[in-house]
Amino acid sequence: MIQGIGINADSNRIDGNLSVLAEDLQKFLEAGFDYVEIAAHSLDVMIHGKLVPSRLKEVKKLLSSFNLKYTLHGPDPVNLMDPVYGSLHEQVLSSCLELGSEIEAGILVYHCGHVVRPPGMDDGAYAAKYAERQAWERDALSRLGDRARELGITICVENALYTPEVFSPGDPFSAARVDHLVSHVQQIGHGSVQICLDVGHAHISANVLGFDLTAAVRQAQPHVRHLHLHDNFGLFDPGQHRGAINQLPFGYGDLHLSPGEGNIPYDVLKADLRACAAVALVELSPRYQTPERLRSTADYLRVNFM
Repeated sequence: MIQGIGINADSNRIDGNLSVLAEDLQKFLEAGFDYVEIAAHSLDVMIHGKLVPSRLKEVKKLLSSFNLKYTLHGPDPVNLMDPVYGSLHEQVLSSCLELGSEIEAGILVYHCGHVVRPPGMDDGAYAAKYAERQAWERDALSRLGDRARELGITICVENALYTPEVFSPGDPFSAARVDHLVSHVQQIGHGSVQICLDVGHAHISANVLGFDLTAAVRQAQPHVRHLHLHDNFGLFDPGQHRGAINQLPFGYGDLHLSPGEGNIPYDVLKADLRACAAVALVELSPRYQTPERLRSTADYLRVNFM
């Protein structure tokens, strides 16, 4: 059952400026959202894996001044499968848990890790490296899950967006495949480590990798504790059209449109998504976060998912 509707405070727009965050929180409140997802890396509250107490005090004061609930998104580059700095990445996520506790966020979103294939590495060596780093990530998430349980937080591992630079159809594991992520979380087997289902990512990945989106959503549903809802046209960005002004004419990439503005079949998916014990949170590009669009998006979420 959906617990409320939410929206992202865009990390690039905030970029450490708490005055901009305050403006956006006021807009989100007036539009009718219950939750706002705060990006840990947008606050200048963490340096080298450690929280900055004076800055944390400022952040807490600001967030507590609004009648809103919060979820927390970990830094985008965090990758527990990183073969060199994996321990540092774990420390960053550990500090995110402490930050989540301080701002009373019950959800911490983590982008599932990956291992980029080095040039010239053969299939067998790559599969072995991937298995090694996957096991390390499972162990790290189990350790972090213990602390998350103590703090009343659920770590929600997010399915990745397919990009040809990172994934290929023959990978032994792909965080862009929802079924692979479900298996990964099941192997971790920790009640405080569940799934953030990003429907926009799943739509593009399903089209490229050839899995059924509806079946994937249904398979993930028992583990989903957080939802990222937005829209696109299921086309990965081939790389020559970076930036929305170049992508939009073609409909390429992860556009972060309002649900209903692309071709994700939300009418088909709606029943399974509504059954998730999750916040239905729209990840909307800041270029679309006008007061009118925010209100219409909040209304859409409330009518279709509550």
